[in-house]
Amino acid sequence: MYPNPAIDMVILSINSSSIQSGSIILFDVTGKAIFKRSNMVFTEGNQNLKFSKNELNAKLSGVYILQVTIGNNVVQRKLVF
Repeated sequence: MYPNPAIDMVILSINSSSIQSGSIILFDVTGKAIFKRSNMVFTEGNQNLKFSKNELNAKLSGVYILQVTIGNNVVQRKLVF
């Protein structure tokens, strides 16, 4: 994920070993899910997904938690806007 901290756009760099389903969720500091995209299909190999601050519903500058689930793997990272 870069840049982090981000100003108005963030790029998620995802590497999947096979075609798998998954989701992306962004949580605010209270733990409320403010963005969710489920039923995604990640193809084998590297993918770069771009999201704007507005698209992610990150209305305020601050710290967020981005959760990416691919198959049975769950990764959470801190994202600062």
